[in-house]
Amino acid sequence: MQVSNNPIATSTKYVTPTAENQKSQSFVINDVLTAHDKKLVTVATGGLQPVLSSGLHEVNQLATRIAIDRETGTLSGEVDENYINKLMTEQNSNNHAETIQTSALQKSLEFLKQERADFFRRTV
Repeated sequence: MQVSNNPIATSTKYVTPTAENQKSQSFVINDVLTAHDKKLVTVATGGLQPVLSSGLHEVNQLATRIAIDRETGTLSGEVDENYINKLMTEQNSNNHAETIQTSALQKSLEFLKQERADFFRRTV
């Protein structure tokens, strides 16, 4: 699958060519993310499109993973603590291969916990 974090770029799923699927299957990452997803990613990673010190844009792995999971139907509701914990568990079971920075996942959990606490404070 080809993935780009550029808001106008697309992520293309590879499908073995057949007569029925000759048309490219792709989506724009920013179009797939919800407003809540974008807020979470921004808080956890510093922005939807992190910029390296060289000025180059880097792929935001958290945004990309959420978008792919939404596009494939793996994630249908809001990102919650269970989803982030699942991502952390997957990375830990892959010999600590850090696809998404652990610090970004931890910041995501902190953001979600704070959101939940704020919600309960408002409803009491």
